[in-house]
Amino acid sequence: MTDAELKEILSNSKKRKHVVLFSLLAATGLRVGEALALRSTDFGPDCRVLHVRRSVWRGPEQEPKTSNAVRVVDIPEVLARELRDYVSTTNGLLFATADGRPLQQRNVLRILHGRKQVGFHAFRRFRLTWLRKNSVPKDLERYWMGHAPEEVVPLVTADMGLRCSLDILLLRPEEDRFIFNAGDIDGQIKTLFDALRMPNDLKETGEVGPQQDETPFFCLLEDDKLIFPWEL
Repeated sequence: MTDAELKEILSNSKKRKHVVLFSLLAATGLRVGEALALRSTDFGPDCRVLHVRRSVWRGPEQEPKTSNAVRVVDIPEVLARELRDYVSTTNGLLFATADGRPLQQRNVLRILHGRKQVGFHAFRRFRLTWLRKNSVPKDLERYWMGHAPEEVVPLVTADMGLRCSLDILLLRPEEDRFIFNAGDIDGQIKTLFDALRMPNDLKETGEVGPQQDETPFFCLLEDDKLIFPWEL
C-alpha cells in the first residue's frame, strides 16, 4: 500500500469510526482483531501509546494466544490528536456496533473493499515498510509489530481474510511407521495442525530457532484457527 492509496481509502470512508480504524491500523501495524478489541481504557492519557491486551476472533473477545502479542505501541502525535477527541466520545469498545458489540471483521473488510481491493494485512505491511525505511532497531520493530522471536513470519494471517482448507488422507501404516501407530486420531490431527502454525515460543521447537541465514523464517499459518474447513 502506498501513501496515495492510504489517503484514497481514508478520504472515501464516510463514517468517522472507519477513518479512525484504518488510520490506526496503518499507523501502528495492529492486527485487525487487536484493533477491534480496543477499549478507551487501553490508551494512555494523551493517546500517545496504546496497550494491546486482547483480540476479537469471529465475534467474541479472547486473550492473546502468544506473549508477543501483549505489548505497548507508540502512536504518532498527528493520530493521537484525532484519537484524544474520538476516545472521549466512546464508552467501552472503540469500534462497536450500535448495540455495543465488536465490529465483525468480514463487515469491515467489505467496507474496505468498497474503497480499495486490499486486505487488512496491507496496513501491517505499510507500517512495517515505514519502520524499516526509518531504520527502527529490529528488536523494537519486532516488539511493536507483535512478531514472534527470531523472525518467524506466517504466510497466511487472519488479517488477510484467508482460510486454509485441508483434506487429510491417512494411509494404512507399515510396521516401521511409528507416528501412525502411536496415539489416537485426535492427537495425530493436533500434531499436524501444530506443525502448520507459527510456534508460540521456542519451547515448542525444543529451544531451536531459525539460523542467522534463515531469517525471516516462513511458516504456513499464523494460527491453527485459520484451518477451516478440514476433512479426514
